[in-house]
Amino acid sequence: MTFWILAVAMSLAAVAFFLVPGYLLRRREDEDLGDRTRANLAIFEERAGEYGVMLADGDINQAQHDAFIVELKRNLLSDATEIVSEGERKTGRLPIAFALLVPIFAFFAYADQGLSWGKINDVVLAESMRSESPHDQDAMGENVEKLAERLKSQPENHEGWYMLGRSYLNLGRYDEASEAFAHLLKTFTEDHSLFAFYAEALYMADDKAVTPRVAAAIEKTLALNPHDITMLEIKALGAYQRGELRPAIGMFQKALAAGAEGERADLINRAIVRIQEDLGDAPMMAEAEPEATPEATSEAVPEAGEKPIETSQSAATGRTLKILVEVADSVAMPANTSVFVFARAVAGPPMPLAVQRMTRADLPALITLDESMAMMQGMGLRDFDTVQVVARISSSGIANAGPDDFQALSGPIDLTSEIDVIKLNISKQVKDF
Repeated sequence: MTFWILAVAMSLAAVAFFLVPGYLLRRREDEDLGDRTRANLAIFEERAGEYGVMLADGDINQAQHDAFIVELKRNLLSDATEIVSEGERKTGRLPIAFALLVPIFAFFAYADQGLSWGKINDVVLAESMRSESPHDQDAMGENVEKLAERLKSQPENHEGWYMLGRSYLNLGRYDEASEAFAHLLKTFTEDHSLFAFYAEALYMADDKAVTPRVAAAIEKTLALNPHDITMLEIKALGAYQRGELRPAIGMFQKALAAGAEGERADLINRAIVRIQEDLGDAPMMAEAEPEATPEATSEAVPEAGEKPIETSQSAATGRTLKILVEVADSVAMPANTSVFVFARAVAGPPMPLAVQRMTRADLPALITLDESMAMMQGMGLRDFDTVQVVARISSSGIANAGPDDFQALSGPIDLTSEIDVIKLNISKQVKDF
C-alpha cells in the first residue's frame, strides 16, 4: 500500500509539470488575446466615427457610409475568428493530453507488460510472499516459482536471489536453495552468513551427512566467522558420524562457548552427555551408581547426627569449592535418581566449569569441585572469579534443567576470597524458581 501511495503521488507530481505551466500559459495567452480584441474594437469605433463625420460633411453619401461600416464589421469579425483559432492552436488540449499520457507511459515503461524498467511486479510479489502464512505450502510454493521465473532475467537482483534461497530452505528444496546461495556467493565472496546458508543447504541436500562439499563450505564459513554456532554443530555431528567422539565433544563445547543459549544449549549439552556415555569416561557427568538396594540405601544415608559422606574424584588442585548437599524430606524421588552438582560462571557461557554426579541415595554428601574438572581449556574455575553453584536432582538423567527437577542454587561466590563450605538444601522444583 505504501508503494502504491508513493507511486500515485509521484504520478500526480509529474502530471503537475504539464498542467501547471499549461494553465499559466493559457492565462497569459487569454490576456494577450483580450488586449488584441479590445484594440480591434477601438479601431472599429474610431473608423466608424470618421465615416460618420465624412457623411455629415457631405464627403460621402449614405450608401457609401453603410458600405464602409459593413466592411469594418466584416474585418472585425475576421480578426475575432483568427484570434480564437490562434488561441486554440497555441494551447487547446495538448497539455491535458500530455498529462494523461504520463501515468500511462510510466506503467508501460516499468511494468513487465512493457519495457520492464522497474520493479512493480517484484514489489507485489515480495508483499505477497511476506503476507503468506508459512504453513500454506501451496501458496508459498506458487510464489516461489513466480520469483524463480522472474530472477532468470535478473541475475543482479541480489535481494530477490536471497529471498529465493531462504524460501527454498523453508520449503525443504535444498538443492535449489544451495544453487540460489551459490549464485549470490559469486558476487559476495566473503559474506559468512551466505556461506553458512549455503553450507546448511548442502548439508540438508546430502541427507544430513558431512560430505566433502559440505565440509569445504563449513571450513570456509568458519574461516570467516569462527563463532558460527550452526557450523560448529554440523561439524560436531559430522565427527560423531565418523566415530570421532572426542573431536565431536570438542566441537559441541566450542558451540557452547560461542554463545549457544536456551533450548539450543540444552540440546548441545544432551549431545555431549550422550557421547560421553558412549566413551565411558564422561568428565562432566560420571557414570551413575548401580541401582541402590534398600540395604545400600540405609547405609548410604546417615542417621540424624551422623557425619555426611564426603566424595572426591581426585585430589583438589588450584581453586576448590566444598559443597554440603542435603535434600529435604518433602522431595520424593527414587534413590537411583541422578544428582548433579556443578559450578557455572555468573557472567559467562552456560557451560559448567566443574561438575560431579551422584544419586539421590548418596545425599547428604560433602563434595569438592576443583580446577581438574574443567571440560575444556579456558573454561574452568581458574578462569572465572565469580561463580554460582547448582545442586540438581534430575528426573531425566541429564544435567539440563527440566520443570519437574528439584534443585538448590547458591548466591554469587567470589573465588578470589576465602570460601567456607557452601550449604545447599534441595527442596524446590525448577518450575517454582
